[in-house]
Amino acid sequence: EPVTFLGQIACDSNGKLNAKSVILQGDLKHSTGMQVPVDLSELKEFSLFPGQVVAVEGTNSTGRCMVASRLYEGVPLPFYKPEDTREGLEQQMVLVACGPYTTTDSITYHPMLDLIDVINRDQPDVCILLGPFVDVKHQQIENCQLTVTYQEVFKQCMKGIVEGTR
Repeated sequence: EPVTFLGQIACDSNGKLNAKSVILQGDLKHSTGMQVPVDLSELKEFSLFPGQVVAVEGTNSTGRCMVASRLYEGVPLPFYKPEDTREGLEQQMVLVACGPYTTTDSITYHPMLDLIDVINRDQPDVCILLGPFVDVKHQQIENCQLTVTYQEVFKQCMKGIVEGTR
């Protein structure tokens, strides 16, 4: 008999979230943060990201894997519409990006260089960069192949951003 579970989407492995790596993590208060793998094969379509809060209807007959039959995602809030329009104000461009800014097979910041090219081309008024800048689940970090501290990697990243956007 189907049951509805509420939780946060997470990835069971190092790398990108895909249909085989989805886990549902409960909150600390109600389920002590327990995690269960989710089988999405019965769903026609879905779009998930790590950290997304969802309700999943399905069965978990073995206690080891939940077979999802229905997915309930949050409803997006409407865009803000200011009541008072102020004449004469210029529109501002804001660029927002989130990490990690490395590829899964290298700790070098080549994707960050592509982002710097976009920043230089579009010249936003404000640029907001969200982490992680140093992904602790990166393969090279988990395998202790990093030759400098996390702080040094972060400093090198920031130095690249500053120098690249002058």
